[in-house]
Formats: sequence, C-alpha cells, structure tokens
Amino acid sequence: MIPNLSVVMPAFNEEAVLSISLTEARLALAEICEVWEIIVVDDGSTDATPAILRRFVEQDPRIRVITQPENLGYSAALIRGFAAARFETLFYTDADADQLAWATQSRWIAHWTIYRSGASLFLNGLVRAAILTLKPRPTIKAPATDEYEVDVYRGFGDLPADVRAFFTAAEADDFQFGLDWYRNLHETVFAKEDGVYVFCLRQKDKLMACIPLLARKRKLGFAVESLGNFYTTLYSPNFEANVRYNDLVRLIQAIPQTLGTVTSMQFSPMDPEALGYCRLKNSLHAA
Repeated sequence: MIPNLSVVMPAFNEEAVLSISLTEARLALAEICEVWEIIVVDDGSTDATPAILRRFVEQDPRIRVITQPENLGYSAALIRGFAAARFETLFYTDADADQLAWATQSRWIAHWTIYRSGASLFLNGLVRAAILTLKPRPTIKAPATDEYEVDVYRGFGDLPADVRAFFTAAEADDFQFGLDWYRNLHETVFAKEDGVYVFCLRQKDKLMACIPLLARKRKLGFAVESLGNFYTTLYSPNFEANVRYNDLVRLIQAIPQTLGTVTSMQFSPMDPEALGYCRLKNSLHAA
C-alpha cells in the first residue's frame, strides 16, 4: 500500500465522462493507498463540469477543486495542481476514460529502455572486434569536434533565449517535452537532486538538440539517466528535424567529458517507434 498519494486531474469540458472517471478513481485509490487526495484542476470549463465537481466535493472531502479563470492549457493546469498537492508522492491522469484506464493499469503504453554500462561496452567491444577480424567493416566516426559545440546548463533557471524557444517548439508536439513540464518536474520530483543538467548541441551556432539529464554520483562514477517520471511520461530528446544520429554522437561524448567517469546511461521510458528513440539508440552505439 502507498502511504499517501496526491492525484492531479486536469479537466476541461469533461461532463460526459467526469462522473465515471472520479468514481473509478476513488475505487482504484482505495485499493492501493492508505491516504489520498484527488486535485481536479477545472481549466475554464464552460459545460456542466463545475456542477459535477461541486457534487463530488460535497460527497468526499478528499476531492479538491482548483478553478482556472479561463482555459490556460494543459501544462498550466498540471503545474497549478502539483503546486497544491499535500503529499510528496504525485501522480497525474486526465479526466477522460482512456487515460484513467491507463492510470489503473487497464491499458499499457509500449516503451523500451536504452541502457549502456561499462560492462556492456566492454563486451560489445569484444564482439565488434571479433566481427571486424572475421569480416572488416567501415567504422562509424564521431563528427569533427570543431564543427560542434556543446553547452551544459545546471537546471532550467538560466537557459538562454534560443534554448527556451527550442523547448517551446517541442511542446507543440507534446506538452511533456516543453520547458514548463521539465521545470515542474525538477521543482517537484527532483527538487533534492543536484545533478540536473541540460546538454545542448550546436553546429555552427545553430541549436541542434537538447537532452535533459539526471546524473547521480555512485561509488565508481556517475549513473546518468533521463530526466523523466517513469510512471507518467515517455521520454525523448528534443532535436531539429534534420539532425542525424551521428550528429548526436558529439553530444553523448560530452557527457563523460563534463561529468568525469560515467558508469552507465539509461534513457527510459521511450517509445520504440519514435524517431527520437532510434536516433538516441544509434548515437549511443556509435559513441
């Protein structure tokens, strides 16, 4: 059983499914939590959503409602809800039935993890050496260093304008790739971590890619992982549409150059069908 849990549920004009969603959420939470709360952020609904919420609040004080004066968008609703949470353990789900089904483990999102460790690199090197001995093949060379520049930022507080714009553009494809989402993730889930970095790749002053990372110090070096919340979001680096995986090699190489000894890199959860997964996987292999 989870000792306590805050569930944030953005809602905008959800009168058709809101009653079902809240009822099923209460049943699911009763099975897995000792103490819980549901924070519904009404994002400026113009249908019967406010009236439905008032009825549920009267029935169950564990359901709290935050009302936005107008429709401010999904990211703003999440940030407002997270800020109002009473418990350290947070979860979010939409107020529609499909998202709730996923939240209660009735639907699964296909995802893979890219993992690279010192041991795997050693074994991979032996295998590749054996293959090349039997059948020589051309090697993949990292891009020339003088063409690329990697900038590294600690956290999300002092990012330059072009990096902020880069994240804003990515948010148009998915809110969880945007700057507001990452800032909130840093301030809530990873507030006590001092190893939050944003690695940015530039080619001739043009911003090509940004990868938010979390680096944790271990006995033998740093364990690097994606800055993400495994239970709520899929992870992906942000990059220009025309960036190639061998462009990203320079970015991957800059991680141990900046941190020192890196014992492992893990990026998860990632959509195996997404372009970001393919490019990051190939760049890790080539680096």
